[in-house]
Amino acid sequence: MSQAIAIANVYMFKQLAGQLIRHQTGFSFQYDKTYLVSTGIPLSYSLPLQHAVFSSAILFPYFTGLLSEGWLLDLQSKTQQIDKTDHFALLLKNGHDLAGAVTIELSNLPEKS
Repeated sequence: MSQAIAIANVYMFKQLAGQLIRHQTGFSFQYDKTYLVSTGIPLSYSLPLQHAVFSSAILFPYFTGLLSEGWLLDLQSKTQQIDKTDHFALLLKNGHDLAGAVTIELSNLPEKS
């Protein structure tokens, strides 16, 4: 994949699960090594626990599914001045208020290799 544009930390039950990275040409997700050995809980069936990096030209459907829908998505997009098709930016802005056990926040950590 190309160079990272933005890196988001993904937490499950407040434990770092991995990093979601926006690249110029798509997205990648990799589980944190500590998370892999300390828990047996994958984020989803489409992102099973593994050491290998997941790569995609589009944002993974699991993460898109965490976003608000309908009128709330419209409201967030308008008030936060984020294009409602920019799902990665919406995740970063609203990542502390997602349904369920997952939270997402902008990382200041270097990209994992």
